[in-house]
Amino acid sequence: MDSHNKQGHIASPATDSEVDEIMSNEVYSVASVRTRSRAGSSRSLSAVGSAIFSTRWTIRRVFIFLLLSLVYFLTYACLSLMSAFFTIEAQKKGVNNTVIGFIFGMYPLMAFFSALMYGAWLMPQWGPNFVLLTGLVLNGGAHFLFAYVENLPSGAVYILFCFLIRTVSAFGGSACENAVLAILIGEFPENVSAIVSALEIFAGISFALGPVAGGGLYTVGGFKLPFLVMGAALFVSIPTMWILLPKIPGVAESRDGKLPVTNILFIPGVILVAIQLTIGTSLFAFLDPTLAPFAEKLGLNAAYIGLLFMVISLSYALSTVVVGWICEKTKAFRTCLVMSFVLIGIGLLFLGPAPFLDPYIPQKQIWLICISLALNGIGGSLFFIPCVPEMQRCCLDRSFTSDLALNSMLSGIFTGASNFGGFAGPVLGGALVEKLGFPWMATVMSFLSLFLVVLTVVWNLCSSLSASHANVTSEEKKPLLGAANRTTNKI
Repeated sequence: MDSHNKQGHIASPATDSEVDEIMSNEVYSVASVRTRSRAGSSRSLSAVGSAIFSTRWTIRRVFIFLLLSLVYFLTYACLSLMSAFFTIEAQKKGVNNTVIGFIFGMYPLMAFFSALMYGAWLMPQWGPNFVLLTGLVLNGGAHFLFAYVENLPSGAVYILFCFLIRTVSAFGGSACENAVLAILIGEFPENVSAIVSALEIFAGISFALGPVAGGGLYTVGGFKLPFLVMGAALFVSIPTMWILLPKIPGVAESRDGKLPVTNILFIPGVILVAIQLTIGTSLFAFLDPTLAPFAEKLGLNAAYIGLLFMVISLSYALSTVVVGWICEKTKAFRTCLVMSFVLIGIGLLFLGPAPFLDPYIPQKQIWLICISLALNGIGGSLFFIPCVPEMQRCCLDRSFTSDLALNSMLSGIFTGASNFGGFAGPVLGGALVEKLGFPWMATVMSFLSLFLVVLTVVWNLCSSLSASHANVTSEEKKPLLGAANRTTNKI
């Protein structure tokens, strides 16, 4: 892309209070950023405030964004489609909650492994267009096949084919996620937080409509209809993307003293963000196999259960607008992460509710469940949106092989970590709900969220202290070096 050929300069901040992107009149990409001295390039927040949200929405950019947002919407709608009814159908086939959790978790687990493959190898070599179209074919075909698993005999055969088809769907969905994110990071390098926020709005809407549409189609036409409709939608989008999406070729990897993109995996800040993203996503995904049976015991049918999932998804989608604006204006990525896990932890305490809160709050009230799910959704936007720009900030003082390779790797880490959390959440949730019951299971997940609060605060404090020490050391050296030079001149 033409914007990749221009370069800007940026100071690498150490804390949330520092601005990590110094907007100039040039458009820069993450891979082309170079570090200057802290004293020469550090600017106040007000100095760049007017440049925030300054993305130039050319016709080409609007067109690309709308096309890729459609793919993102369909991909996440596929992921959430079966939340409202599959657990009930699988139980009729004799599948217990733990195995159902593994079936739900198979998609994100395989997406986790494939994300790194797409990010580190396939997209840089073959280009994101090829990966995107391949993903649509795989995901669409898998949905057509999954429509007929109900015809299989109960037991091992049913479980085996559920795992196999979900694996194929995961490879397809992960290809779409990675390609969309990599293309848009490269196309909008100056406003990554805003673009990720906009994408997550589509993801949140699809998560909101997916269970509702799935539950409604299931009520009208049985198990097959939701999967046939979604498979058809994916297949129809293939010629649209093939004809209309601008071609973005792969690049030949060139070293020239630059680091391979796999080195990103060893940057401490990136590792910590990946851990937060993994655990945070699991705090969402554990509800997939567990919320529907819990709500069914309260007398809710599949359509109303879909509405419960819609609460968390809509609160997520609506709050992404505000969170994206906050991240663009303040760059307070780590502060947003802390606040997210506080809200999620509080919401999960009231979801069960926690048994030790029984004497103090109403029991099994739908309105309280909705408030808890809304807090979970708002907290989710507070940790999803800052992750990509925070990882970028950790990579700013390093030079990697190419823009496309770096953008692909960042998208691979983002989707990989979130998908692994999507695997761990249903598995852990399914196992805990069988052993402890829903209230205690939600309480355990709440404590896990509060652990992330402590981890993030400690990380931020250590980073701030390290930066302060580095600045003090640098200032201490300047007079000494100056004195030494003056002495040398006199001699």
